Amino acid sequence: MFRKKSIALLTLMLAFTLTAIGCSKNNSDNESANNQAEPVSVSNENTIKIENAVDKAESSEENAVSDDGREIAENNEDMHKYEAFLNNEEPLYFTWFINSGNSELLNWEYDTVSRYYKADTAYTLSDFVSTCSEVMTEDWGEDTKPQDFAYGYMDCGADGNKELVITLKEECPGQFLYDDMWIVKNIDDKLQVIFYMQYGYRSSLSMNEYGYCYYGGSNGAASHMDEYYYLDADGKLNYVYGMEDNYGIWSIYAPDNDDLMQLGEELHIDESIEALQYHFDKYRDTDDYSEYFKSSMWLYYKIDENYERISDTSIYEEGSDFKTYWDATGFPLNTEEEIDAAIKNRESGFGINEKIKSGKEIELNNFEIPAIN
Repeated sequence: MFRKKSIALLTLMLAFTLTAIGCSKNNSDNESANNQAEPVSVSNENTIKIENAVDKAESSEENAVSDDGREIAENNEDMHKYEAFLNNEEPLYFTWFINSGNSELLNWEYDTVSRYYKADTAYTLSDFVSTCSEVMTEDWGEDTKPQDFAYGYMDCGADGNKELVITLKEECPGQFLYDDMWIVKNIDDKLQVIFYMQYGYRSSLSMNEYGYCYYGGSNGAASHMDEYYYLDADGKLNYVYGMEDNYGIWSIYAPDNDDLMQLGEELHIDESIEALQYHFDKYRDTDDYSEYFKSSMWLYYKIDENYERISDTSIYEEGSDFKTYWDATGFPLNTEEEIDAAIKNRESGFGINEKIKSGKEIELNNFEIPAIN
């Protein structure tokens, strides 16, 4: 589904146009709201100027102290460092991303970063852009260059300390490629990349101002995958849950039953079933595929030719064609209430409250970048 991604679990693809784009018609209750950042402008001399960002922080949060004890004055220092990076004066590092647990959830992105960026090397904006261009050239050819750079600010975990967001497009003449999102945090007086994700073509990404993140994409004509993450105040990426929506017996796979599709045809279920799989641990290549499916939470519905759900409780009765088919999968069957409760429990465990989930869209501002060498 994506380039260079070896995707187990029916191509877990999932992502960001900076607005939640859910390809599945049924995931609207789970999609996160968008984010907002400080308004910023770019001068004609290609110098980034933060419009009253420091003054705003001082006036609105004069006596505030963040959860980790840093005062607003230190947050202002963060903003100045971000400004300096955008002016090609302050470097950033990839040490934190490469060595942190975030890479365990972003395997493909970690592979890209670890191959092209060195952990303890300082990268100015010019260096960063040049390396991005190198990656794209190797992947897509010499005509591919990073385009449409934009930046904004977010507040991971709503602790009052800002993080820098950078986005860019990979473009090649005659075809659409992908968008990239990078998030940078001032950690121990160094600008560290804490998040990187690529999206586009058949996927979308939405990160709100407080770090609640939706990443979703199409697994095929009759299958869609959504994943939800939370980038907290410490810069740690947390996997909240994933949901796969499958339509018809041809998109439902049971690792322990090779005859499941034939059974569905014999029972004339065909395209009249929708099965939703919810999982609360990110699938890894080392996981047992069968056990992973069985440990998920599942529910199914009867649907019409327009993929609309039909209210019919008889499909859950013992002996019905639908229940006979479902029993053959070997998967559990849960209720909507059980799944909702599990999601809420998962969110509360990460400290995700309604404020964090309802954060606004990150406001992005285009800016000119240094010439690529």
